[in-house]
Amino acid sequence: MSEAEHIPAQEKSIEAMESVVMGPNGERLVFEVATHFSTRPEDQGLEEDFFIGLGKTPPVGEHYELQMLAHPPQKDGVPMHIHQNPATGKWWVCFVPRVPTLQDAEVMFKTWSLGTAYALIHGKDFLPILREVKYLDKDFVARMESLGIKTTIHAHKISPKNLDALGAAVYKKGSAY
Repeated sequence: MSEAEHIPAQEKSIEAMESVVMGPNGERLVFEVATHFSTRPEDQGLEEDFFIGLGKTPPVGEHYELQMLAHPPQKDGVPMHIHQNPATGKWWVCFVPRVPTLQDAEVMFKTWSLGTAYALIHGKDFLPILREVKYLDKDFVARMESLGIKTTIHAHKISPKNLDALGAAVYKKGSAY
């Protein structure tokens, strides 16, 4: 039995993470996500059609996803690699591989938030750099830091009943995607 299975669902707190990214010219970009744990593809936030559209299959087994709670405004033509589930209306960080642990989710969030900050600062997608470093997170982080883009990740807990209210409040402010 996994750690998540022995705690009643209504009592679980949800790990949330905030990434405060500082750019080379003093830019300050803040991203916040809530982690979601699932053991079955049908319980995941990124729906099966999302994966099928990419020619992939949903991750199987214990898996973490990141639900967007806050991010800087999007710039026209600059991909942020987030996706809205059409059934729930919730926004998710796009990441296709399985993320089996909370620690892996934090690494993925750090990589994504640094890359997205790079995209917003420089006006171009971060995926070519991620591909260039062969998707090695530590090499990608080192590349971003060499460009003057650094982050600090802060983790905190939120209750499930506050999550929906928090997410709804964030998106009612008119964040652009």
